[in-house]
Amino acid sequence: MKLWGYTKSDAVGIAFVLAITMAAGWFINCERGRRLPLRYQTAAERMEAVVREIGTEHDGRRPVSDHVNSDTEITLVDFKAIVRFSKSWVVDARPAVFHRLGHVPGALSLPRNNFASAYEAIKTELEKNRHRPIVVYCSGEACADSELVCGALQKLGYTNLAIFRGGWSEWTAAGLPEEKGRS
Repeated sequence: MKLWGYTKSDAVGIAFVLAITMAAGWFINCERGRRLPLRYQTAAERMEAVVREIGTEHDGRRPVSDHVNSDTEITLVDFKAIVRFSKSWVVDARPAVFHRLGHVPGALSLPRNNFASAYEAIKTELEKNRHRPIVVYCSGEACADSELVCGALQKLGYTNLAIFRGGWSEWTAAGLPEEKGRS
């Protein structure tokens, strides 16, 4: 008897290979230091898990709040002044490769997709000036990474936060200066 052109012995062989493959995948995932989730997680859910991990691993601190208020938005005019006078931290939430290709002068790279290791790299600097204002930007208005990074920072205890929603696209459209490489 054939089903979709396969004999019964072909189907048994395929089922066997499939079962072995699934078992190997399950075993490898269980042995990994950082397991892959069994169900898809949104960017916000992944960020929340990273913040929980950082908040409990570092200094015994836990994230301070589940409520995130990242409603403070600034305009391009305000953002230009902040960058010019360097009185705030400017944080680039875009992936590190885009930061290396060009970023707002003086911006620190804190990408959403690699938040834990990037935060660890700049944590000491941020901690020294914990109450210094932090302005987060990403690619542009449609990018949610700045909001996710801003929310993560708030949950880690930073209180003086704002978002420049115009992001990199508005900055470059205005012909403003940029830096390349790591910052």
